[in-house]
This record gives sequence, C-alpha cells and structure tokens, in this order.
Amino acid sequence: MLKFIALAGIAAILSFSISCETEEVADTSTFGLIQSRILTPSCAIPSCHASGKDATFVQHQLILAKGSAYDQLVNVVSFNTAAKTDGLKRVKPGDAENSFLVHKLHRDGSHHVGAYGNPMPLGLDKLTLGQLEFIEEWINAGAPRTGEVADAKLLDDKTRDEVCKTIANSLLRAIAT
Repeated sequence: MLKFIALAGIAAILSFSISCETEEVADTSTFGLIQSRILTPSCAIPSCHASGKDATFVQHQLILAKGSAYDQLVNVVSFNTAAKTDGLKRVKPGDAENSFLVHKLHRDGSHHVGAYGNPMPLGLDKLTLGQLEFIEEWINAGAPRTGEVADAKLLDDKTRDEVCKTIANSLLRAIAT
C-alpha cells in the first residue's frame, strides 16, 4: 500500500511538471508583441499572410504567422518588383524608412504605397499611429528577435490619423493653458 501511495505521488508530481512545461508563456519581447498584437490579428489571417496555402501567397510569398514571421521579414529582399528594384528589404534592421514593411503599413501618402501595391492590412482598419511607431522603433533598434527595444506603451495609442493626433494634442495644450 505504501508503494502505491508513493507511486501515485510521483505520478502526480510528474503530471504537474509536464503540464507546467507545456503551458505557453507570453512573449513580451518587442517582436513578440508585434507578433501577438499586430501581425497575428491583422496580417496572419486566412486569405492574407497566414500560410503558403493562402490564395494570394503566390503574389507576395510572405507568411506572417507565429513561428515564421521573423524569418520571413528581417533581412529578406521584398518579393514586390518595384520594391526589389528600389533595393528594399522587407525589414532592414536599423532603417525603418528603407524597410518595405513600413511603406506598406503607412497610408498617409508619404510613402510609395501606390508603386508598392495596396497598403496593408488590406480590407481592415489601418494600424494605429502607436502601432506604426512601435514597429518603426523596433526596426530602428536593429529589429532583434528577442529583447525589449521599443516602448510598449505606444501600443496603447489608438489614434489612426496624424491629423486627429495633431488636433487632439492642440486641444490638450489649449486646455492646459
């Protein structure tokens, strides 16, 4: 009986440790937040950039699903003909302005969106200014796979338009004076 109780205890401990090992821990690195809060919900969706089976994959050759996105983005020459001609990489570490991803995500006319195809995410709300700035900070910091190099508070900024942000800041300054 004592052996049975000891074996049952060991089995319970092993079962607990195995279940703890299989729980996924949230990735709070800058790229982990980009993946979970931007790429997965806005880009890695069916018929867009979820897998090589998406209808448009042949056009863009880009998978942004967790586990693939980083290797598909960083230091990879764009599949887009105009961007390739201009020498753009999808993400050029240290240089957001010359990263194709930044051009695709901006819809304000200050980037080459027309020459580079449709702005992204296609058919969904554009990214917030905070999301854009977060991505740009990550790229300008060298686009590391791990580590925290951008201010996560930027993701709380839900402003979607530079004009709205300018007006809001002006109003806040006027109220404060």
